[in-house]
Amino acid sequence: MLTRTQIQIKGIVQGVGFRPFVFALAERSALKGQVFNNSVGVLVDVEGEECQIKQFISELKTNPPPLSNIESIEFSNYSKPINYSDFRIVESNSNGAKFMPISADIATCDDCLREMFDENNRRFRYPFINCTNCGPRFTIIENVPYDRAQTTMRDFEMCENCRDEYENPLDRRFHAEPTACADCGPKVFLRSRTEENYPQINTDEHRFKSQSDIISQANQLLQNGEIIQIDAGFDGPKSDIEIYRDTKLKKEWLCFRFYAVNFFIFFFGIADS
Repeated sequence: MLTRTQIQIKGIVQGVGFRPFVFALAERSALKGQVFNNSVGVLVDVEGEECQIKQFISELKTNPPPLSNIESIEFSNYSKPINYSDFRIVESNSNGAKFMPISADIATCDDCLREMFDENNRRFRYPFINCTNCGPRFTIIENVPYDRAQTTMRDFEMCENCRDEYENPLDRRFHAEPTACADCGPKVFLRSRTEENYPQINTDEHRFKSQSDIISQANQLLQNGEIIQIDAGFDGPKSDIEIYRDTKLKKEWLCFRFYAVNFFIFFFGIADS
């Protein structure tokens, strides 16, 4: 007998690949319905045989995405099904009180690292590479539910290739909200400014062929004892690497600002550090 169940999952379930996980599980279980983020977590509305739905809920509890942390699962059964034609991820619902634990930023996963160092991959040495299993979360979100439009990535319109990955249920970047590449995402710029004209910045970004060229040049400047400030935040239209030397301090220092959080590391000499 066809039954319908609504399942409300609370906890760290947004930004951790939970909706793609639910989608794949529903497809394997031959269930129909929908899943979406709401103001308190993830809501699943599913139809199918009662035994299939019970197994589906059991899988949700015992084998959730590794980055998730389920605090509670509540479900309600309904006697009349809606007769969904398929299962899909739908637009988030932001109604109701908003209280949502957000995942921390997640270190680059092994799959993304392999892509980043693969010369034949279109994200070769792209510094902002990410997928459903890694990348920025807490530091880019501005509101819940967690959707691209609610993050600082909203100004970066996905290119055709990224959009295809984002919409492909079999892809690792299926509904990965920060997904981007060198063609459509945040970029790195290399600039220099002279001591005599501080703080005027002389842009020197156009002579580089690629993002990896910029990073290689910045690395070489460090090896040469230069002072580098790296502004690598997602909080603006681009990311900058600015290079300059401070003769008053007479110290070599690296200022690394990542996702709008400042870290200052002082070196008395590159060779000594």
